[in-house]
Amino acid sequence: MSVNLSLGLLPLIPLSHSSPFCQFRCQFRFPDSVLPISLPILLPIPLPIPLPIPLPIFVANFVPDSPMRHRFSLRSLLIWPFVLQTIGTVGLVGYLSFRNGQLAVQKLTTQLQDAGMARVEGQLDRFFVEPLGAVQSNAAAATLGQLDLEALQRENPVEIRSYLLQQLQIFPNIDGLYLASELGAFLCVCGSPEFGVVEKMVQDVPQREQYQLDGAGDRLAFLKADEFDPRTRPWYRNSKRRQVTNWSDIYVFTDGELGITASTPIEDRVNQGADRGLRGVAGADVRLTQISRFLDGIASKISTNSQLFIVERSGELVATSQASALLESAPPGSSDIASVRLRGFESDDPVVRATTRSITQELGAFSQIQATQRFRFRLDRASTPSAPHRQQLNGLERGDRQFVQVFPYGDRFGLDWLIVLVVPESDLMGDIQAHTRSTLQLCGVALVISIGLSILIARLLSEPIQRMSQAVSAISQGDLHQQISGGRTREVGLLAQAFNRMSANLQASFEALESANATLEERVKARTAELVREKEKSELLLLNILPRKIVDQLKQSHEPIAKNFEEVSVLFADLVGFTALASEHSAAYIVGLLNQLFCQFDDLAERHQLEKIKTIGDAYMIAAGLPEERADHADAIARMAFGMLDVVQRFSHQSQLNLNLRIGINSGMVVGGVIGSKKFIYDLWGDTVNVASRMESSGSPSRIQVSETTYRKLKPLGYCLEARGEIEIKGKGAMATYWLLGLPSEATDFLVSGKSHELELLERVRPKI
Repeated sequence: MSVNLSLGLLPLIPLSHSSPFCQFRCQFRFPDSVLPISLPILLPIPLPIPLPIPLPIFVANFVPDSPMRHRFSLRSLLIWPFVLQTIGTVGLVGYLSFRNGQLAVQKLTTQLQDAGMARVEGQLDRFFVEPLGAVQSNAAAATLGQLDLEALQRENPVEIRSYLLQQLQIFPNIDGLYLASELGAFLCVCGSPEFGVVEKMVQDVPQREQYQLDGAGDRLAFLKADEFDPRTRPWYRNSKRRQVTNWSDIYVFTDGELGITASTPIEDRVNQGADRGLRGVAGADVRLTQISRFLDGIASKISTNSQLFIVERSGELVATSQASALLESAPPGSSDIASVRLRGFESDDPVVRATTRSITQELGAFSQIQATQRFRFRLDRASTPSAPHRQQLNGLERGDRQFVQVFPYGDRFGLDWLIVLVVPESDLMGDIQAHTRSTLQLCGVALVISIGLSILIARLLSEPIQRMSQAVSAISQGDLHQQISGGRTREVGLLAQAFNRMSANLQASFEALESANATLEERVKARTAELVREKEKSELLLLNILPRKIVDQLKQSHEPIAKNFEEVSVLFADLVGFTALASEHSAAYIVGLLNQLFCQFDDLAERHQLEKIKTIGDAYMIAAGLPEERADHADAIARMAFGMLDVVQRFSHQSQLNLNLRIGINSGMVVGGVIGSKKFIYDLWGDTVNVASRMESSGSPSRIQVSETTYRKLKPLGYCLEARGEIEIKGKGAMATYWLLGLPSEATDFLVSGKSHELELLERVRPKI
């Protein structure tokens, strides 16, 4: 007999650096059959190239008496362990280094985000404190009489204009400062990209005049006149209504930029009327483009491609570090200013657009975010920009992971925004990826050195062994006078000496054997008679393992025994929760428990004339319709199923254990036979067996699940069945399955006669179902 062991390493799926999963495939070859076994393993080596097809790497192939096979090489045994050990060690170190680097990047990202958010919050606080302080100071001065609002009615209020101009020069973040009275008078000093500093004044409502000013506040030139009533403006009415310092809604300035106004009411302490003595309102304009500039400065210091942007609770953009568009062109003739602002998911910046969508998916609506939140997402296909906007990605690739932090920002004067910081993982992974490449290069150098040393060692060891092999071959041909010299190693030298002594003793041994042959023949005769008796015992034991028909075929031929059976029903049963039960008791107790239960199953199978196939742990497999074909195989296997449920229920009651049996049945064609030359077992193969096993594994405790094929065979017999619907079966997809609920009426009459205990099971199971 020859035994061939073939080990192959093949990918389970097309491999890449992110899926290093492989499997070992083993083949045990016997004289008449082959038994393949596949074992999945996990290699911790990040493979740099994809392997789209199976790549066999034969590690061992040993066939002692077949000249057509490659024999196991000692050199391979000496070389490959060094190579595999080097690859495994360096690969594992590289993998762990890569993982530790990723964890370090996540921790570093959190620290960078916290530091960046702290800087943004501090900068915003400093940015907004100036306009708030200015309007509160102006309102206090007007209330105390230091600023005379009645002077706004004069033709040229020099003092107030000079005062506002000085404040405008002191506070560079303020775009314009103004005062408005309850009578409609208005004076504004603001910056202008075209004229420098501009004065806007209303004395006769609603006539407004605009003048260009010099650095000292003197008028240089008249610019234009238009209509304007400050009392109708949202900032005036908001301050009048709320009577506190406040921020207006974000709106579009006349030059097309976004801005916001801080305003506060000016009280009249002398006259306290129904309007609480309101004399006017002090205001200050702020352009939001300055926020975008310092956001860009902070984002660039965090990482190369980091982005910061601010959105309102409505989702409309306030500022971005990339200075992307915050407005879209208003429709011709449109007066709805709010309609031209862009929301985050409408931005032309792909990162802002993708981040905004991810925030709503991960955290919900913007209005629900009340605390700092962190999450990660990948730039997907939907966020990849079209051709005109691809330059805005700044080197980011589709699928790059982004670290996002969302920070609520607001104050007691009405600001309620969300600051969003996005840090690409690729900005922080460059050094780690370079380290990984260095590790792979070191692995290659170590591999070359390992192979070289292995070849040298293999040569020193294999040459004397090869000479010894030639001497052994000569002895096998009858030449017993063989002497060999030792190699360079001490162990091989001792082996050579032992071989020489063995060669000298062989001749004497053969002579002694000839004299012992005569005595051995007498012993053989006595032993033969004993073997005949043992053979009879073995045959009885074999009949307990295999069907008689199969035993007869094994005696007549050594060919593989296999036969197609067109109509067979297969039952799989498994004890639910038995693994947990086994962990609570000793092994001897569990084996005894299974033996008692399965012996009752065996008696039940013999009563129904079914063929028990095998038991695997706490699983039981039985079939009807083989090796002798029978037309009522589905009926017989159904009765067996109800009997098994009855046995388990009675056994649980007697042993006071909570045992439940899950049963699955399928009918169809199978291949039955015996494989191997030792430890025979009669087994079944085919799709019918696989589906029956899936019926059991996808079923429920104390219930019988059958396939549609079995359902069509049992339904005409009067069995009670219930459709479960389509379920997902591994390897088959969606399949229609049914619950087997009860026996037919004629079966019930049969059970009442006392020939089975299945009626008792039927009465107990039906109410539960």
